[in-house]
Amino acid sequence: QPTTIVKGDYIDQRQSINPSVTNIHTIWQSLADTTDLDLLADELDELKSALAPLLATQPEHLDEFKAVVEAEKSAREGDGPKTVGRLRRAGTWAFNAATSVSTSLAAEVIKQSIGLG
Repeated sequence: QPTTIVKGDYIDQRQSINPSVTNIHTIWQSLADTTDLDLLADELDELKSALAPLLATQPEHLDEFKAVVEAEKSAREGDGPKTVGRLRRAGTWAFNAATSVSTSLAAEVIKQSIGLG
């Protein structure tokens, strides 16, 4: 499966990544003032619980699921840029799920991270 390196992160080319959004720190700076990392971590935990059962029928999304798990950990540690980088790897699969389970903060941060915002 082909990948592209974007500022040190491996991005699956099948995902809708805006190539102009490459700087994780710039993305985080635009989100920092309005993003409560504790709330984001809680929403990512909820998202993780919603995604886990889907892996039984969608095992090709294991890497995206792991990215959500890692992003939750980063958010709990208070590391915004690392959280953004990990959510970038979670991609559109996680974004669509976050939207459907009403985790609005997680959906917005994922959206910004993958360049859909």
